[in-house]
Amino acid sequence: MQDQYIDLSRILEPGVGEPKGHPSTRIEEFQTHATHQRSNALLSYSIHCGTHVDTPYHFYEQGKKVDELALDRFVGRGVFLDLKTKVRESEQVTLEQVISSGPLPDLSSQELLNTVVIINTGWGKNYGTETYYQKNPYLSNEAARWFAENRIKAVGLDFPPDKSQGAAVHQILLGAEVLIIENLTNLSLLQDKAFQVMFFPIKLFAQGGGPARVVARVLENR
Repeated sequence: MQDQYIDLSRILEPGVGEPKGHPSTRIEEFQTHATHQRSNALLSYSIHCGTHVDTPYHFYEQGKKVDELALDRFVGRGVFLDLKTKVRESEQVTLEQVISSGPLPDLSSQELLNTVVIINTGWGKNYGTETYYQKNPYLSNEAARWFAENRIKAVGLDFPPDKSQGAAVHQILLGAEVLIIENLTNLSLLQDKAFQVMFFPIKLFAQGGGPARVVARVLENR
């Protein structure tokens, strides 16, 4: 049977999903089929724009950079938490919601080390609008600390991790080397599926993360 893959990544395009204060995304052709018999383009954008992975150096000067992490840090068993009916705009995702919405409490400490928690709030429908970064749901510090204390591999979200203008959640997670996968899409397709998450960022030199193609490989139906 052929493997099934679900693309959880946003299309990177100019003017879409750029956080306030970040430079605009530019994709400028400098070779075209009409003139050069080939296509080529200059790409310029913030590495924390679009679907991307945050590593500890993003907030910690002594933290690990994206090119220092082993490949197995970017692959893990997925746990899907569907909070679409539980979280509204500008509200926090609480620890109680995280614990009660999936199998996390039943996993062993060893299993949690290889777990990538994917949280679906439905907020991704606002991606590309000003509302996305201004009235977003966000992880509570308590939930972030639970992820950090249990040393899960990564957290993937369809909403910004922190309350507008905040950074506490980033600091808690990255301080514990829990990677953050931001701006995911198509998360509803993971409902009732067992899956593996692969989230390989570009191997940038000495940076605190990078753009990533994030893919779920379906293992079996629950």
